[in-house]
Amino acid sequence: MSIDKIRVHNCGGGYTDYAMSGERINIPFATDSGIAKGIVAGNYCGLTFYWGSEIDINGSGFTVEYSEATTAVALNTVIDPVYLSPYTVISGSMSGLGPWLHVTIN
Repeated sequence: MSIDKIRVHNCGGGYTDYAMSGERINIPFATDSGIAKGIVAGNYCGLTFYWGSEIDINGSGFTVEYSEATTAVALNTVIDPVYLSPYTVISGSMSGLGPWLHVTIN
């Protein structure tokens, strides 16, 4: 899976796009890994991730596919994980809520 850009939404309106150059992301990855992108400090209310390809997520006994072109994340005091829905189980069997995207800001 690759990510093409991240759109950072200003609370007062407008946005800034940050190119990711099709950076590859390995899923699943551990809590302490992932991707990092430096952005200019500001008053931001949301992010939109623009995926460059479908996401195949391999779990224990299953593989799911998330094929949405974008995923939006609200930036609140606590940033809740965003469930990647709809998804399709393409092999095996899966139970539970499904895959999710977790964003942290340092």
